Amino acid sequence: MFARIAVLFCLLVTIIACAGVPNRTVKPRSQVPRAAPADPAKTPDATVDIFVDKHGKFSPKTVNIQKGDTVRWTFEDRVDSVIAIQDGVAEADACNQIAPYRRNQPMGPSIGVPAGIFVMNIDGPGLVAQPVAKPCGRVPPVRVGETQICQVGNEGEIMQSTWDDLGITGVLIRLNWDNVHTGPGQFDWQQLDTAMDSAVASGKQFSVAVKSGKNGIPDWVFTQGGVERVSLQDWGSDSELDCKKPPCCGRKMDLGSPSDPAYKKHYFDMLRAMASHIQENAAWYRALALVKPSGMNLISSEGRLPNRCKAECACNTEIWAKAKHGYTPQALYDYFDEQFAVIEDAFPEKHMSYMLIQAGYPIVRDREHYLRPDGDTAGLPRGAEQTEAILQ
Repeated sequence: MFARIAVLFCLLVTIIACAGVPNRTVKPRSQVPRAAPADPAKTPDATVDIFVDKHGKFSPKTVNIQKGDTVRWTFEDRVDSVIAIQDGVAEADACNQIAPYRRNQPMGPSIGVPAGIFVMNIDGPGLVAQPVAKPCGRVPPVRVGETQICQVGNEGEIMQSTWDDLGITGVLIRLNWDNVHTGPGQFDWQQLDTAMDSAVASGKQFSVAVKSGKNGIPDWVFTQGGVERVSLQDWGSDSELDCKKPPCCGRKMDLGSPSDPAYKKHYFDMLRAMASHIQENAAWYRALALVKPSGMNLISSEGRLPNRCKAECACNTEIWAKAKHGYTPQALYDYFDEQFAVIEDAFPEKHMSYMLIQAGYPIVRDREHYLRPDGDTAGLPRGAEQTEAILQ
């Protein structure tokens, strides 16, 4: 088992491994600006000092070094530098006993391709452990002895015991678009910040998804943002267990079409703003493992839209096809292609992971060809065809 300690150190530039990568994501060589040519009059074997603040930012941003120079890294706090060492090594000898670097370890050099077990936060009020005598809200509690687990916490709150669990790699932080994007150019990152601070403090990774859909799309995108309001009604489950009295037509919701330029602009602006916010703190950005492309949602974070067509209810496929910004499979593919490019540009060196429902999208070919109440699918996309195309 590797031990991790914080060290304040001074090292030769040729022995960079002792410091790991100082609290920032290393850019590919093609993106790193070239240093200015060394000054011929510079004193040989000089010491070059670099200060790293609590967010992992360097001062000065650029230095010139020569062979034989010593680069001395000074961190704001000794816990800001975390490297792995062999077990049983005295702190004074730490730099001589570096453990082999594991690509997926959450601290130290930048994460490669993340792997492991990620658990999801609650979509809604978070879980809180409290005595059984206290009120526990509307959701039936889970009881263990004299303690009960209740869904009465802050939105999406994650229990500390989850962050402390040695059996997991990280947490998928699911955010609602309307909670974080409160108005044109206005954002609230409090829920995300709390989770990122916990991830860093516990040495865990996190992934992030921002969902739209029934309980996620901001109403201001319709009233102020120029997005066409597409009014639909559908269930999240074939069992329709929430239906008390037929006809079972589902939940009403207003969504935006993937072909609507205003919808894409607002959602992609939010992704760019989130990327900029996470990168304000290098420890947050280092702990970020995966970004989930999303924004085409029904109720949960998976890629899925209202797609049922019933004679006694709304025919969602017809509504999508006849909208001003009509739905087509190609419009959906273009939406995700553009989003992939936004994420690649805004989140350098981070990976994407798509959340799916296999047959989750409306069976529509164009304005005149779509699934009708008789269920005939001749000449229409297969159920999972659009999901498969997105993954490809």
